[in-house]
Amino acid sequence: INSEFFIRQSQYFADRLLKEAGESASSQVKKGFLLAYSREPDEDELRSSVSFVKKQGLFAFCRVLLNSNEFLYVD
Repeated sequence: INSEFFIRQSQYFADRLLKEAGESASSQVKKGFLLAYSREPDEDELRSSVSFVKKQGLFAFCRVLLNSNEFLYVD
């Protein structure tokens, strides 16, 4: 999960979100959830994720999405 491969994929994902969702952190978060989880974020997820993106950056947010249980395991 902390391998060079995963880090590179997180950067590719961040680049894609920036290209497809634009500069808006809210739009980036919504697009990220849609691509990673096939669902929209709920209000709490959106609020905390937008705050995270503004503080830590889009790349870090993408690493979180790709390292989450929801992404790694099928329910």
